[in-house]
Amino acid sequence: MALNQTSIQNSTTPPDPYIIEEPPQLTTIRIIVFSLVIFLGLLGNTVVIRAIRSGRSRKPLTHYLVTSLAVAELLNSTFLIFPFVYAELWHWIFGAFLCHFIMPSMVVTFGVATNTLACISIYRYLVIVTPTKMLPTKRVSLGIVTGIWLISFAVALPLYPLYVHEEMHPGYYYCHVLHDLRIYDMVRIALQFFAPVLIMIVSYAVAAVKIKEHMTFMENRSRQNRLNSNISTLNTFLESQVNGDNNVNLLTVPPHQYQQVIYAPNDRFPHGSACHINRIPDQAMDYAASKSLSSHDEGSMIESERDIIKMFYVIVMVFLIFYLPYQVFFLCVYYGVLDRNRHPYYDLLDKYTVLLVSFPSALHPLCYGTMSSFYARAFSKLILCKRNK
Repeated sequence: MALNQTSIQNSTTPPDPYIIEEPPQLTTIRIIVFSLVIFLGLLGNTVVIRAIRSGRSRKPLTHYLVTSLAVAELLNSTFLIFPFVYAELWHWIFGAFLCHFIMPSMVVTFGVATNTLACISIYRYLVIVTPTKMLPTKRVSLGIVTGIWLISFAVALPLYPLYVHEEMHPGYYYCHVLHDLRIYDMVRIALQFFAPVLIMIVSYAVAAVKIKEHMTFMENRSRQNRLNSNISTLNTFLESQVNGDNNVNLLTVPPHQYQQVIYAPNDRFPHGSACHINRIPDQAMDYAASKSLSSHDEGSMIESERDIIKMFYVIVMVFLIFYLPYQVFFLCVYYGVLDRNRHPYYDLLDKYTVLLVSFPSALHPLCYGTMSSFYARAFSKLILCKRNK
């Protein structure tokens, strides 16, 4: 989570009479909701990691990226507990080391989450556009994941020495940055939020267009293949049933008369005539259907890819819905639209936007479990203790 410095310093200042405080009942509800969301985030992402590790040995790049995302969100759910308690108690109780470590590390996990989602969107796009291209090897996949983590760590690296654990009032310890990092924050939020979101939108939009084009093409080709295959098979069978030169060619018969010619009772035509034929056996029709099998398989692959894209659509939408309010809040604070000394609801907005960013870590595993059969089986086995029979 990308907590900005201005928000942290303002939200941890002891309450001012001008500030509208949160009612105790809402505070209790918010703490319960936060605790439940954190628990589900820890449980769900643990299941996702175990499910992928226990799967097949040769894993596609998507599995490595999803594992990376799950690890980042697992850590993020853990780290969120510290600033949440910090804001509730109005001072940092966890010591100097965790002050230096936790806050910058949250920037790392946030960057890993956004960049991983962007990489997944690019990879799904490439799978659609170049389906015959060789899949990345395990070494390449691990290299991509490692690169994401290193880049995210490099972005957050300047924060580690800048956080200080300081006693501002008797009994009140703050964990904050003394320097003005507004320019750094703007660059970081551009790299870790707006750029990845733009990549996701463009990649999935183009992938959706390509899938629609593929599906339309496959439907038209499959329909034409079935028609040509059936006509060819029927002509072959008719030629084997008819003597002499009175061959029945379905290519010259109007389509609305196919049933009359093929299934006409034998007593309607003299024995030996071109139209005196036996009923087309089911085996012949099965053979005709098998001609379009490859087209059907290809269509199934496209349909499966569309389902995967749909799942990641939902994952990205969950990410945007719950992260965007905090980023908007940050920009409003940065440009002076919101100020704690002039807006009585500042603290409430701060607390509830922070609560919102805890939801994606809990909801993403539910998206996997409800929209992917692979993760659904893993959830069933690990949570409900079912065993494959």
